[in-house]
Amino acid sequence: AAHVRLPSNLISECESVTIETWMTIDELQGWGRVFDFGNKEGTAGTKYMFFAPYNMTVNSSSANFVVSGQGGAEQCLYREGYYIPTGEEVHVAITVLADGNLGRMYVNGIMVAESLEISNNPAKIGPMEYCYLGRSMYAGDPIFKGVLNEFRTWNGAMSPLGIAVNTAVGPDSLFEGELGELTDIRIVVDNENPLPGEEVGYVVYADFENLKNVPFNTMDGVVVTCDNPNIDLGLWSYSSPFVLSGNLTVTYGDKVVEKPIAIKDTTVELMHRYSFDDGAYTNPVDSVGGMNGVNYGLDIQDGNLIMTTNIYIELPQGILSGTEDGSITFETWLDLEAT
Repeated sequence: AAHVRLPSNLISECESVTIETWMTIDELQGWGRVFDFGNKEGTAGTKYMFFAPYNMTVNSSSANFVVSGQGGAEQCLYREGYYIPTGEEVHVAITVLADGNLGRMYVNGIMVAESLEISNNPAKIGPMEYCYLGRSMYAGDPIFKGVLNEFRTWNGAMSPLGIAVNTAVGPDSLFEGELGELTDIRIVVDNENPLPGEEVGYVVYADFENLKNVPFNTMDGVVVTCDNPNIDLGLWSYSSPFVLSGNLTVTYGDKVVEKPIAIKDTTVELMHRYSFDDGAYTNPVDSVGGMNGVNYGLDIQDGNLIMTTNIYIELPQGILSGTEDGSITFETWLDLEAT
């Protein structure tokens, strides 16, 4: 299958390392590799480190960086349930710091996973004959389906600020020089009018004299809070099942910025309304949608449908076809009798 093979031992002498790429995932493939460096015997890897945007055994749907090579179990870096967006270019960076066995994963400049159990750095793994982009050491894994814009390796674990700067600059160029003074901090949300239950992404951007739009969500010293306890606030997103409002506040040093946020009420339209006229076999009338039902023998008393047997009411086919996005609400008033 089509893939790229880079020179052997590309990072084998590194104790600490940074691997970063700008990529677009066309389709999530279970255990499909963005990169896989290491050695193999036959059709399986023996000592290796790889990154799979989607795995199928360790917290399914989690993006996963895996290293192996000193015996024992694989060492994994992931955030449970986190997956990388598809259909859009994202910047992914992975750092391994030998001092402290610290592994970190960043997506678009925001740290999404951290582990203090990544002791198998490249130097400990040793020579890595096979350095693949887009394919796995293991012959049974699928090929990565997507686009890599640029792929970089660095000798050393890049700082969170260095990763964020690279995110802001983008592929095809490197930032040189000083950032200058911090001039502004901003909060940008990806949906100004979310509905209850929707997850809203947000980015804290820092503007410097010489570079704008540096993602700052997980930078040391950044504190993000919300004054409404009914809003579930994460490192890069928030949500609530309720209609409400609140304020996001970001504090960094002597800078404080606040952004009002709100969860909007759902817009609904009454499609059908059935009422029941007294008498047996009286058909229920839809006073809104005109899709009347058929009563096969249930009694109706004081406007109430008495359902005590296996007899039923049949409503017309296509009664739900008017829903455009699959969202719907059912509503009734009932009195249950104990059995």
